[in-house]
Amino acid sequence: MRHPLSLRHRLGHGFARQLARIGACAGTGPAMIAGTLALCIAGPAAADRVFAPVASEILSGIRNANVAKIPATSGYGAPTIAIRSFAKNEPPVPAAVANAWNRRLLAELHRQARGQFEFVDMSSIAALIQTIGASNDTASAKANRIADLKANIRADILVSGAITLSRETPLLTYQALGVENGRLLSTSTPTHIQWPERAPEPAVRVASSTLPNLPVDSFPRGFRPMVAEAERRLSQLGYDPGPVDGVMTRRTRRALRSYQADSALPVNGRMTRRTVENMRRDTR
Repeated sequence: MRHPLSLRHRLGHGFARQLARIGACAGTGPAMIAGTLALCIAGPAAADRVFAPVASEILSGIRNANVAKIPATSGYGAPTIAIRSFAKNEPPVPAAVANAWNRRLLAELHRQARGQFEFVDMSSIAALIQTIGASNDTASAKANRIADLKANIRADILVSGAITLSRETPLLTYQALGVENGRLLSTSTPTHIQWPERAPEPAVRVASSTLPNLPVDSFPRGFRPMVAEAERRLSQLGYDPGPVDGVMTRRTRRALRSYQADSALPVNGRMTRRTVENMRRDTR
């Protein structure tokens, strides 16, 4: 039976300590070295203006909790930090979007840590296992490599995020927990995230209107994601809210009132929670 630390023992601690501080990679992203996953950053990166304050709070809290007392059971010498991925139906935004925010935070934590911590990109484990499976190695060698990978991907500190909606805007909060004892090490201040950020919502085939031809980096003034969702559903259900552009207009309100009247809802032309939930459940 292979010892979990056998790979690190064979390669030496000096190699292991460099796993999350790779400075000359072809692009950014995760890299697998001898079965161990590490964050790969190409040169010095500019600060992320949204996630730099979040990363600073998290790292400050961990440092104030006395890093020396945090068990470094991962075996890298310095405490290893990982971020928990969002499950598919967990956040109120698409999981792919939420996990992209996680990756931005991870990159910012790595930038600010200045070698004090190691980092592991847990979100890329499945992709790395798939890469190993597609290699030309023998079945036995593949199994050994995958076993080494799983044995060496460990974290001492887990950063876990939570997303809620505040007036339809995502509100993101993170906590850092000690994996060994569940100790709360730090909590970030809730941060409003502008979303959608730089791309319009995916095109949807609608009954009586077309999606706006928006520049990639802009949205109409007054754009609200929930209004865009309601406009799409109203169009799909045969009502006429006008262009599906996320902007509440008189035409949108007329369509809402018609839908509310047909659905035995209070007829007020407003985007009430009851109306929105009813539209989401409506299977007509």
